[in-house]
Amino acid sequence: LEGPSLRTHLQDHLPQFPEIAALLGAELSRALSVAHGQGIIHRDVKPENVLIRRGGTVALCDFGIARVLDKETMTSTGQLLGSPAYMAPEHIKGLPVDARCDLFALGVLMYEAVAGQLPFQGKNPHDMLVRIAAGAHEPIAALQPIIGSELSTTIEQCLANDPADRPTDAS
Repeated sequence: LEGPSLRTHLQDHLPQFPEIAALLGAELSRALSVAHGQGIIHRDVKPENVLIRRGGTVALCDFGIARVLDKETMTSTGQLLGSPAYMAPEHIKGLPVDARCDLFALGVLMYEAVAGQLPFQGKNPHDMLVRIAAGAHEPIAALQPIIGSELSTTIEQCLANDPADRPTDAS
């Protein structure tokens, strides 16, 4: 696939209009819905793994650490896999993960696209993981007042600390 990564686009065009983040979220939700329907969890949804193709369509790439739903969540050495800024709290805590961990990462990605910053920030990866596990972040509407209530609610639901409070599936 050809095209720049979403990371490159976000670096050149921050912050995005909320409508663009909504369209991006809808496209990625469809891709995740297909993967989840096949029993695959991506586990590394982040802007570097999203390509913007000619014509503006997006493609979710790099399923290199994806796993089938009934496999282990960690490597044989117990090391976490994925990108710290986009990891769901349950993944960080070593709890079982399901498709909702991808929805958490999607919420982080959309938050970043709208606000121009990550919802959970830290001085280093460990500090960031602690903040994600605690679940405290500034609401997206406080950083980007022009965001609509529906998109704001969707992003905040995806960022819920408890997976039970997130959407049940990507569709």
